[in-house]
Amino acid sequence: MQPTITKSEVNHKWSVTLTKRLGCTTEVRTLDLVKACGLEGEQVTTIINQIYPHLPNKSIKARTQAVQAILLNLLRASIEAKRTGQLTGFLHLRTNTAAKLPKRYAVNSFSNTTLTKVLDDMLLHGLVDCYSGFRGKDHLHGLASLWLPTTAFSAQIESWSITDLKVIWFNAEIELVELKDLSDTLIDYTDNQHTFSIRQAVSNTNKLRLAHDWHYIPETPRRTQQNALHDLISGQTYQTIAPRELICQRKFKHDFSTGGRFYAPYQQLSKAERATITIDGKPTVELDIKSAQPRILYNLRGLESPVDCYQIDGIPRETVKQMMLVALNAKDKEEAVRSLCVDLKMKRNDVLAYLDKLIQFHAPIADSFFSSAWRIVQYQDGELTNDILMAALAQGIAVLPVHDSYIVDAAKREQMLGIIKTAYRLRFGFECVVV
Repeated sequence: MQPTITKSEVNHKWSVTLTKRLGCTTEVRTLDLVKACGLEGEQVTTIINQIYPHLPNKSIKARTQAVQAILLNLLRASIEAKRTGQLTGFLHLRTNTAAKLPKRYAVNSFSNTTLTKVLDDMLLHGLVDCYSGFRGKDHLHGLASLWLPTTAFSAQIESWSITDLKVIWFNAEIELVELKDLSDTLIDYTDNQHTFSIRQAVSNTNKLRLAHDWHYIPETPRRTQQNALHDLISGQTYQTIAPRELICQRKFKHDFSTGGRFYAPYQQLSKAERATITIDGKPTVELDIKSAQPRILYNLRGLESPVDCYQIDGIPRETVKQMMLVALNAKDKEEAVRSLCVDLKMKRNDVLAYLDKLIQFHAPIADSFFSSAWRIVQYQDGELTNDILMAALAQGIAVLPVHDSYIVDAAKREQMLGIIKTAYRLRFGFECVVV
């Protein structure tokens, strides 16, 4: 079986919540709930028949796909739990309220209501555990329910024949141009020449990428066990990046002049994993525009930026980078401070002192901080990436974009370097630094 690319992150809210509920320190990791694909195989069919021995014809496809998707996510969570040694699951708002999804975004045949119903049925069969989420003063935006593989499920998959399983994608096509409102809800739109042009450009660069074979070496897990999952999580060398995971989408917010970055599943790979990527068996190189977002803000104002916008005396570079990211995304300073206290595990006064240094160092663009400047920056770097991908397409160079960095055949390094620098100069009127 070719597993999907999986990345989990520590979920601070659920870590705090379960620590309180269980009375002991508990670190929780969550991964994105994948709904576009699921598991297929004899073991999966057996589980479906156990849960649903009799289903009306109109329900078969939706319920079957929902079970397949959940089983894949439970397997992904199990793999991550063994890799990290931490409790790992996925989030799903436990509700029977069905939000109407615009047809263009459909990636499966089941609704969120059906998914909730199937999760409840699998809960009754001992395959999944659930910690219910809630809304309250301690969690202003609510807390979606946490779903975890049970011990019984983990024991069951150890006896599975992994080679008899495969990942299937429910829909052949996906929408390449996505639009959400500012609350992250997918919204429909009327196509016009502009959206047709965006979609065609994304499609053309996707086709070139899909004409090549891409592989990578998964990071070695910290913990492994001798079981049927061992080969999945630690016994492989190179793993294929599935064609569907190479497909980029452009994702906009509110309108088509906000957001617009390129996103694809392969972007979940860690920096160490990206360094191992090969194209048609040949090594690749990742070319990164140094401190791209603040650099773009300087250049849009007609100003030369510092060589490295993340290099501030007395503050670790990675900390500055995280502060800049939060400052450009936050609606106000208080939101930024709260976020950084959690992200950096620092006290409020220390965060405020660091932010003062950031504001002082970047005084020419400081009025962009704490004002949701991501709307401008993400649109501009999305347009830049489009320029770069189209120029690379014209020269027959397949590219894996990772926001402001670009992975290409190592033999094409100098050619790609020229493409990136020229595209940046044409769009912003300044030179960029590429590392």
